[in-house]
Amino acid sequence: MIGSIRMIIDPLLGPADDPQQIVHHGSLRLTRFGEGESEAELVSRAAEFTFKAIYIVETENEQKAEEHVLGKLTSAIAFNEDGTVPLVSIADASEFEPVEPARSRPPPNNSSPESVNVCPFQNLHIHLFEGNFSGVLDKLEFVLPPGIENFTDMEVYAELSIGGAEEAVTENNDVLDIALPVCRLAIQSEAVLERPVDRERLRIAVTEEINLTALGAHGNVEWQIVSGNGQLDVVNGTQAIFTAHDEEETTVIQAVDSGGCVAIITFTVVFNYLVTKNILEQIFTRATDDRLDDLVDAFNESYHRFFLDTCLRRAHFFAQVLTEVGARAIPREESLNYTPEGLRRHFRYFRDHPEEAELFGRTDDHPADEPAIGNRAYANRNGNGDIASGDGFAFRGRGYIQLTGRANYNAIQNELNARFPGSGVDIMGDVDSLTETRAGLLSAMAYWSRNNLHTRADAGATDAAVDDVTNGVNPGTPNPGERRDNFHNTTAVAFNVSACTRAVPPAP
Repeated sequence: MIGSIRMIIDPLLGPADDPQQIVHHGSLRLTRFGEGESEAELVSRAAEFTFKAIYIVETENEQKAEEHVLGKLTSAIAFNEDGTVPLVSIADASEFEPVEPARSRPPPNNSSPESVNVCPFQNLHIHLFEGNFSGVLDKLEFVLPPGIENFTDMEVYAELSIGGAEEAVTENNDVLDIALPVCRLAIQSEAVLERPVDRERLRIAVTEEINLTALGAHGNVEWQIVSGNGQLDVVNGTQAIFTAHDEEETTVIQAVDSGGCVAIITFTVVFNYLVTKNILEQIFTRATDDRLDDLVDAFNESYHRFFLDTCLRRAHFFAQVLTEVGARAIPREESLNYTPEGLRRHFRYFRDHPEEAELFGRTDDHPADEPAIGNRAYANRNGNGDIASGDGFAFRGRGYIQLTGRANYNAIQNELNARFPGSGVDIMGDVDSLTETRAGLLSAMAYWSRNNLHTRADAGATDAAVDDVTNGVNPGTPNPGERRDNFHNTTAVAFNVSACTRAVPPAP
């Protein structure tokens, strides 16, 4: 061992629950060589730095120290031709050999993977002069190893050894203690809409304003558009507002705090991205504010997955939904509260079994037995089992575009799983979720994509196109005229179909 450098992390900057990126900005000095060696013996030697970390971990009963070797870096030491001036060539960061491969982990919040790139060393300059081996370590960066979740203190050692110098004497009076900042810098994005709090966005609309907040910053932050266009207005030391320009592109924004920590966020800027509350309240004129807010969020998080990426397609889609559920925008649930006469008129089973129509239908003497009606009316249809299975009532009509029957429920669930994995919607396990805003709307959107209704909508803003979409939603509907009126007079106006011709490209 020829020399060592010791660096200590300030425990006040200890890690959060997740593994943290540790970054050191400071200087490094290693002790000089032993007095007994001649310069001739040092003409060609291999120098190796071993970087180690010792964590003091607290448990309920004790404190224990755990040592982890982070990796090694090898250099070659040489002198000038006459052997009087020592020189050194040291390997760069790309030649660092970690003991364990760097573990991948998701970036914090909306920062891109580049912002947590684990680069062990940057700008490591080592040189020899007057018999001393010294150097400057501009940046040391690594990820906490597995099993280290909470610690009170941490020490990082860089130990230097030189081949052939086993007898050298180490002087320890040059060991430094340096506080290391923990880089937790991340960028949070928040859309500026009618709602004061909105979900974070990375896919944004032309001219949309996005609040950017630097979280976990050391001091103030410098903001910069690294690539792409748009306007970036700094609000204060940790906040800025980004406004996308009138182009479809990718924009990358970088934040750098006073400790040198870097975070990056990437936005995909697209036309016609947002369905706003203002648009939907023109369509669903009796809906509550909460209902409209939930519709906006559900649609905007997933429209690109279901071919609802142009104004024309959206106008056709919402014209159908408006006709199905009405101006309150409450997902529909089929009522089976029929009189005996109504049962015989609507369902073949009760025409064939008129005595059961009297038994289960609504009369002055008793209410309708809706489960019994559903299980008989829909038995052995649309993938349902027999009367005893209970499928008829369980899978009765529900949703913004009404689904009926086990087979149809299952088909839409499969479409959701394929196009929006991880959506959290399970209409097979929770059939009643179709009467909730988000699950009901996502299921209607999945119905739209599964039946390729976007291709019918693309035919245009004509009566024929509306009728074609209607036939895909509810063939034999008794109200085709209402659907045409809802399109021409309401949804086409709300989405400004006559002027809105740009299509949003699907997400990659």
